[in-house]
Amino acid sequence: MSQSKSIKFNQQLANYIAGLARLDPAHPGMERIVTDMQRILAMVEVMDEIDTSAVEPLRHPLELPGLMRDDIPASSTDRDALLANAPATSDGLFLVPQVIE
Repeated sequence: MSQSKSIKFNQQLANYIAGLARLDPAHPGMERIVTDMQRILAMVEVMDEIDTSAVEPLRHPLELPGLMRDDIPASSTDRDALLANAPATSDGLFLVPQVIE
């Protein structure tokens, strides 16, 4: 269990954050934001009480096979074979129509 400090979200803190974000602290929705943030922080405090010392960290919430692969160099596609399909080439490069004047 962690020894986290409880954060009390109030109107003063909401006004400070609104000022940092260049928002109007007098906006009528600020009261709801304060209430919602208080509920969220209360839920986090409840979650913080849960003993997770026996739980292994996750890389991903779903067990997906093959998330990590070995970094092994592989051969690339033959340049001449790719250029053979292009309508126009020059010096081993694709030629495309000019789009910016």
